[in-house]
Amino acid sequence: MSIGTLARELLAAGVDGGAVHSGDGGVLNEVDCLFYGLPPEAGLHREICRSLARTVESGGGGQVAAARELLDLASWVQRRFEPEDEDDELTSAVS
Repeated sequence: MSIGTLARELLAAGVDGGAVHSGDGGVLNEVDCLFYGLPPEAGLHREICRSLARTVESGGGGQVAAARELLDLASWVQRRFEPEDEDDELTSAVS
């Protein structure tokens, strides 16, 4: 299950008042996949995301807030550390 899918379920459960059960490690796995191959500068962000993922999976009271924060940070990390798009470089060279 992707981080986005799990987060939507968690947020929906929080809004609807439904019970959300502890995760099976899927969120933590998604975080690890997100950070695979990123430079060492992303290390602190990785550890923060891993901590948030464990909170999401724990089923505790801070689960929904942690899911929101994790989504925000994961999105930022993807934008910050994604490699430059080769198509953009080609377009710039031609212009």
